[in-house]
Amino acid sequence: MSRSILSLFLLLLLVPASWSQEVTGEGVGSTKEQAKKEALADLSQNISVEVKSVQTQLSELIGDNLREDASSMIQLESRLPILGAESFVVEDVDYYSALARLSAQEVKPLYRNQLQQMEREIQQATQQLEKAESNAERETLLQEILEKLGDFKRHQTVLLVLGDNEVPKLQITETEIKSQLRQVQNEPDSLEQAARILTRDMQDRRGIYVYPFRTGSSQEITPFAAALRGRLQQQLSTVRQPDQATLWLYGTYLITDQGLELSAHLTQANNHQIEQSRSLFLPKMAYQGLEAKPSQISFEEQLRNNPDLLRKRDFRVSVRSNKGSQDLMFQEGDSLEIYVKLNKPGYFYIVGHTFAGEEPFSYLLDLQEEADPPRRFVQFVNADDVNRWISLGEFEIYPPLGLEHLQVIASKEDLVQRLPEYYFDAGSEFYLVGKDPTDGLTKTRAAKRPKKKSPENYSAEALLTYTSVPQ
Repeated sequence: MSRSILSLFLLLLLVPASWSQEVTGEGVGSTKEQAKKEALADLSQNISVEVKSVQTQLSELIGDNLREDASSMIQLESRLPILGAESFVVEDVDYYSALARLSAQEVKPLYRNQLQQMEREIQQATQQLEKAESNAERETLLQEILEKLGDFKRHQTVLLVLGDNEVPKLQITETEIKSQLRQVQNEPDSLEQAARILTRDMQDRRGIYVYPFRTGSSQEITPFAAALRGRLQQQLSTVRQPDQATLWLYGTYLITDQGLELSAHLTQANNHQIEQSRSLFLPKMAYQGLEAKPSQISFEEQLRNNPDLLRKRDFRVSVRSNKGSQDLMFQEGDSLEIYVKLNKPGYFYIVGHTFAGEEPFSYLLDLQEEADPPRRFVQFVNADDVNRWISLGEFEIYPPLGLEHLQVIASKEDLVQRLPEYYFDAGSEFYLVGKDPTDGLTKTRAAKRPKKKSPENYSAEALLTYTSVPQ
């Protein structure tokens, strides 16, 4: 005799005769509906209590080597399905009393029909699984089968407790399905599947801000990173701004010949303590058509190749956006607010290097629109505003979309006569610097240094990079 048949036989012997006739539950409430709800909950709880009692006796009788079968066969579940229950409500002085009744003779056919329907659905999903061509499709079907198996066992549990000895049996087990699921989850072949794996056990968390992943030292958000961020957000309960979040999800990826090595970290927003980490390998076919390599690595290296000015201690300038200063991505229609801070009184101007649109260019950012050039490009920070974030206003993100670097140049002396060469372009309505960003960067770096003073104690520089993408 097989272990499953033995388990079923012993279970049927243990089920009390009274349970094969009727199960009841009682409830009290201020309204009829509340009383009925309480009675049905009590009915479900009574079935659960009896199931636990039966399983304990069954496990004791068949021994340790068969307890796993017993646990699998009688799934303990506090939310057991109730089919065909009758409710009776009586009105008392200031409350209602209800009785919920489950008649074994009347409801057994309902449970058998439901089990047979679920068995057909499981068989259909299993047939689709055999024809599936991708791991992403296989994972979806395996999850569906696993969910139906759990539902099948819950209905099966009630029917067994009601004394039915004609319970439909399945040819597949939960253990087999879970084993197949683990295998396909270790080999993601789509962004959707990768996102599910990276966010596993994070779906019940709230208030998560998802940063776009980046690679190496580049601050550019690639098309791959933007697409992955969207898939991650679909899996989680997210917020729109980092300062609204209780948790941050960020990550990096390493580009290899075969694909990408991804690492993700969920951290506390207030103290940056890591709560969960995930990593996986993503083959090239999973992100086909999405560029993962930054497009302007050479320019970024030139832009950041000035450590003396970027990391100064005595005179510093900092820049950030309303979404922080790293891993920045804005969608068309979003508002970008820029903030600048100096640690001592001084002056600053900003050069934008944009790779959005067909022709990259560099330009001077208007800081005082009411003033005429060149004064409109330079802003002064007095002693009262030292070490305070100064808002330069909000800018709406609109086409052309793409990568943009903001280079902030600061000095203790007025920079109005030390701006790079510029000219007004009527077509774009920008004050352009140079014929392209590389030329603009060269002119900016050449223009900002005073002739008679060392830059060590005189000038400072800060950078902000963001990527804009379609809605």
